Amino acid sequence: MSGWSEARVAKAETRAASIAGPRPGAGLGPAVRPLDIVEFVLGRTWLDRSGIYPRQLTLLKIMTLALPLLTEFDRKVIAEWGTGFTRDEEHGGSWSGTWGTPGDLLRRMERCLDVGRLWFRHPVLVIGRRGGKGHVGALMMAYVLWWYMTLDDPHEYFGIAAEKTLAVFVFAANHLQAEANLTADLIGIIESAPCFKPYIAASYKGRLLLWSHQQRQQGETDPKKAAFEISARHATPTAGRGPAAIIIAFDEAAWMQATGASRSAQEVEDAALPALGQCRPHEFVFSASSPWSQLGRFFENHVRSLAVDPATGDPVHYDMFTLELTSWDMYKDWEQTGPAGLEVAPGRGTFPELKRPIETYDDDLAREERENPDTFAVERRGQWAAAPHAYLNPDKVRAMFAKVNGTVLRMQDGATHRFIYFAHIDPSVTGANFAIAIGHLERPDPDGPNHIYFDLLHVWRPQDFPTGRIDYLAVESEIGALMGAFHLRELTLDQFGAGSLLDHLQDHARTLVFTPKTKVHQITETRPGNWSRAEEFKRILNEGRVHAPPHELAELELLFLQQDGTKVAAPTIGPVQTDDLADAIMTVTVRLDGQERAPHKALDDTGLRFVYANEYATDFARAGKPAVMNAAMRQTSPTARRRSPNNPAR
Repeated sequence: MSGWSEARVAKAETRAASIAGPRPGAGLGPAVRPLDIVEFVLGRTWLDRSGIYPRQLTLLKIMTLALPLLTEFDRKVIAEWGTGFTRDEEHGGSWSGTWGTPGDLLRRMERCLDVGRLWFRHPVLVIGRRGGKGHVGALMMAYVLWWYMTLDDPHEYFGIAAEKTLAVFVFAANHLQAEANLTADLIGIIESAPCFKPYIAASYKGRLLLWSHQQRQQGETDPKKAAFEISARHATPTAGRGPAAIIIAFDEAAWMQATGASRSAQEVEDAALPALGQCRPHEFVFSASSPWSQLGRFFENHVRSLAVDPATGDPVHYDMFTLELTSWDMYKDWEQTGPAGLEVAPGRGTFPELKRPIETYDDDLAREERENPDTFAVERRGQWAAAPHAYLNPDKVRAMFAKVNGTVLRMQDGATHRFIYFAHIDPSVTGANFAIAIGHLERPDPDGPNHIYFDLLHVWRPQDFPTGRIDYLAVESEIGALMGAFHLRELTLDQFGAGSLLDHLQDHARTLVFTPKTKVHQITETRPGNWSRAEEFKRILNEGRVHAPPHELAELELLFLQQDGTKVAAPTIGPVQTDDLADAIMTVTVRLDGQERAPHKALDDTGLRFVYANEYATDFARAGKPAVMNAAMRQTSPTARRRSPNNPAR
């Protein structure tokens, strides 16, 4: 916890003081634990969450191995869920299904109890969007955390050094997602819970510090010494290293992909799970996500939880279970709440009355399913999509954004050494992304082919503007400035969404003081032409001749391009469903490469006609540079030539 500014600490302590109860040492008695998960969730002195749905509480009872708390309703629900999976004798007897949970769930609960577990080690919840998986996971994590906090001495109990923080890590594809979803749910539950209020040491965005009960009794007041820390973590290889962990959660794990600094769920899990080692057998791992493709660690964990020993029929990983549900399944039977409704546990009263389900399969969802059944099956019905066919080689895409001669390329703000700069913009309607790519040719080896280097990759997103829509006037102004800064030789636009933008940029080009003026024109896209462009880009990329500064969205868009016959486009489901920047990159790459390869070459039906190749070949002569200087520049390394006063590292 070092490196915190005093201002940050003071702000966090002030927020904590507004939430917390009596200060440490103020008459705090012995640690108290709830009877069980039912009392913890519903009890007014505990979490006081009266809005729990009956099936959500069934799931919490399952996760906490609470067999005595199962009502007739709970057992009926478990049996219903169990009908969706059957034993697949052709594959060693493992469970197979597309909805529900394996039929040996009660047997797994008994086995966990037999070995001294207090809860399932690793639930895997495959549930459609808005299905309540994050809320249930946060309640469960709060329950586990309370058990740790109320140990007499949690550090001594597990043999952990007293100065070590005991961590709750919540991983997501990026930090904003981690802060906004599961971490926010967990912190919100804790900050509003009567039982946790006296233990809150400091509260930050995406981070919460808590004292142990022992620290409260001892009168500890320094938040930097708080025993427990909840933190949102961006999926990086080192994010889970350092503190000893008691809980590790993966939020929307199916969508965690390796790009730039981000790592896949597999890499993050492999790096983070050792942090749980000292807390066995009471560690807790939670994975929840709407599904995506049948690839990656989240799907592997789903499959692992279904494995059965063919000799005994017992689950191989008895401390795991998977539950696959639609977005609305968890809210069924909501109408059976209230005074005459379902019991929360045998002899323990009924559920507080609920007014409506959070999600239900109504006419709106039925229409959504008819209009886009494939996406609906994944995002709402919680069905795994088939493994996608990536159009580009992932290794080649990642190499495009890698270091050049040991140096990370950086975005540029203007022209360098009179290279010939091309740009392409992919306009959009005001509610979608608007992308630009600017690049140039260089010849790293005087006897080899030219390489394409990208100087600027940028996307204007609707959410970046105050109105939530693209401000075309502002974007036009920025593009006009870039035309001058890079002395663009050519700027192309797709015909879709160009509108008056083409006329405005052509007018601006006429005002530029340099010569030759920027040629601004529109490309007419056709399906055959797009396919030819994509194939040409793939060839150049596979030859290792495309280089770009790191840009997460650009890398993801290229990685997730899908091929359907002769069509290459973004997928309609998955972590990335845009290809604006990928289109701009492919267009600039192919147009630049065409300048050297073949004068007057045309790609079928694209309008990509390279009629300026001879002119570009004599550009340095036209600029008054002697041929010997031109040759010397070609022989200089790309890294050396790409340095400028504005960018010493380049």
